[in-house]
Amino acid sequence: MQNSKLTIITVTYNQEKFIEKTLQGFISQKTNFPFEVLIGDDASSDKTAEIIYTYSKTYPNIIKPILRKTNLGVYNNSIELLKNIKSKYVALCDGDDYWTDPLKLQKQVDFLDSHSDYSICFCYAKAFFEDKSHPDYIIPDPKIKNPNSIDYIQTCSVMYRWRFNDKEKIEDYFTKDLYPPDWYMHFFHSQKGKVGFIPEVMAAYRINSGGIWQYQLNNNKYQFYINKCEDMINSYQIIIDKHNANKIYYTCRQACQLRKLLFACIKLKEYKKLKDVIRKYLKLKPTLLILFPFSIIEILARKILKLK
Repeated sequence: MQNSKLTIITVTYNQEKFIEKTLQGFISQKTNFPFEVLIGDDASSDKTAEIIYTYSKTYPNIIKPILRKTNLGVYNNSIELLKNIKSKYVALCDGDDYWTDPLKLQKQVDFLDSHSDYSICFCYAKAFFEDKSHPDYIIPDPKIKNPNSIDYIQTCSVMYRWRFNDKEKIEDYFTKDLYPPDWYMHFFHSQKGKVGFIPEVMAAYRINSGGIWQYQLNNNKYQFYINKCEDMINSYQIIIDKHNANKIYYTCRQACQLRKLLFACIKLKEYKKLKDVIRKYLKLKPTLLILFPFSIIEILARKILKLK
């Protein structure tokens, strides 16, 4: 088999209910170029690895499994896969998501082949809740006229013109302390070119209780903010300090995350956390507090004055 033009990256852990549909979406792709699937199972305790192994025997030129014997964790499992990429293009799809259009890869490769100044191409994705607790919706919102931004990318819909190589090692950029990690993969590739968008639904994003992002955000957003906003503030600081991110723009984004965190503390009556966060950022980065509108400062001040 000739060298693959495109690599699909998939990480799995205990997804026996979903992985077969994911794999079917891969092998159903109709392309005029060779592609491969690097799939890393992180020592699942269910039948996920068994299902992957069966598919790899049936489609040995496409499915290239790495079945871990011990659990590495999401980051280590992912980075070991990503370090093995040799192709020109890369698509991502988690083990509980899937593709709905057999021409998805062909359409995105055709776009990137014909637009050399673009480094990313993505499409619409249908989001649906596994437990049917919420109605389906489309990402990004079709009402958005020009969604050519990394903020609108659903990971299972994206394709990159892969930037990493022996000179730019992915482990020097894509570090464990970046959160959410998939957004930073979009960010690093956007540094190399424009973001392209194909206005067709070609992927499906499954939201289930095992998800670490959207499910938690939908079910308890204030607790999610308390748990994760500081991680996002710290991650923005990393790309400001190390990766030439626009300081003004990403400082404003830090301020937005801090606002969410402080309001979540108020909403959940986590007053000790509220005081600790304000003291921390007054010392470390008071600019984030100064960026708040006066009305927000006033609300926080009143709350703080009532605290003992």
